[in-house]
Amino acid sequence: MEKNGSAPTGIRIGITVGRKYGNAVNRNKARRIIRAVCRDLLPVMREGYYIVLRPEPGFKMLSYVKVKEEITALFRKAGVLP
Repeated sequence: MEKNGSAPTGIRIGITVGRKYGNAVNRNKARRIIRAVCRDLLPVMREGYYIVLRPEPGFKMLSYVKVKEEITALFRKAGVLP
């Protein structure tokens, strides 16, 4: 709830990448890719969601297009995308 008691608006996205994922270069690259995909999808997302994304080690081998397909499918399944 916001300070005035109304329901939260907008959408909040958090990205967490643990140290076991790899070195700092790999972790930052994963964050940049996820951020870019979310930026593309943000205009069509439904408001009022808090999302935390955490890539698994296999994420390193995916192309940008495949990452976008996977995140889009995940958001649709969760009801964030129409």
